Amino acid sequence: MPIDPAPLSVTDPVEALADWLEIRTFRDRDGNSSYVELLGALQMSGTRDALDEEDETNAANESWEDPYEAAVESAFTEITDRFNACGAERGMYPFALEADYIALATDTRNSVYTFLLLLSSFGGSAGPKPIQGAKLFEEVCAKAAEEYLGGANVTVKSRVFGFPRRVLPAGFKEALQKLCDDLQEGIGPRNRPNSRDQKDARLDIVAWHDFSDARPGKLITFGQCATGRNWNEKLTDLQPREWCELWMQDRPAVPPVRMFFVPHRVSRKDWLHTSIYGGILFDRCRIARYSSLIEQSLRKQLATWSKDVLGNIGAK
Repeated sequence: MPIDPAPLSVTDPVEALADWLEIRTFRDRDGNSSYVELLGALQMSGTRDALDEEDETNAANESWEDPYEAAVESAFTEITDRFNACGAERGMYPFALEADYIALATDTRNSVYTFLLLLSSFGGSAGPKPIQGAKLFEEVCAKAAEEYLGGANVTVKSRVFGFPRRVLPAGFKEALQKLCDDLQEGIGPRNRPNSRDQKDARLDIVAWHDFSDARPGKLITFGQCATGRNWNEKLTDLQPREWCELWMQDRPAVPPVRMFFVPHRVSRKDWLHTSIYGGILFDRCRIARYSSLIEQSLRKQLATWSKDVLGNIGAK
């Protein structure tokens, strides 16, 4: 089913305008998206009337700054910030940057960043039905956490605990027992009355850095993934210390550190709040930056999912 892009407005957050620029490159015949195109789209939207009286007054007092041009300038500043956040020249930002436009590069369509962009913009069900975008996202995030904790190191490990599980056992107690065995901490699951009713108890990802002595007391992270637009409502759903005390026979010697993963680009104004309540924050750029450990088989699934979505939005 074809997917129509959301209407554009000059009052949209700068992150949404930058997303528009990136998605436009796939829909444009020449594979680029320019300053002039975004400016024209905003002017044609007729959303100037949507600005409240205070904004109109400010615009009149500062007539030297056109609100449309200011919005476009901010969008391109955000694009540059994304480029740097993904690692700059040798990083994982998949678009080519020029002075007044961005363009598709050699492997843009197959990049992890593009998968995250499309997942953020169109949702986990936008791709082919056999492939669940949200489950692919969990696997991508597990590898991002793994790389962040130390990269390609035999003592750094990760598990996707989110339900439905592909590797760990399907049952909650069985999966938790296997996780405790792998962690060499926690002993095993507690016999709670509602244990059998649990799927993952809001725990999606576990990543840790082992010591060679195999003794307890290590850096463990518990991560939650949120792909929907209501992601900010889930910031406090996962509480690692309480999770361990509730579900494990013996909690890890050092309480796990929280991580929070979203495919969206989180704004500067929301960053501190999100980090305080959600834990170490991995937004789209941070996940893409730490995506080098993703296996080829998973990359192919991401590319297949992205290709299907791009076809549905009329990409050239």
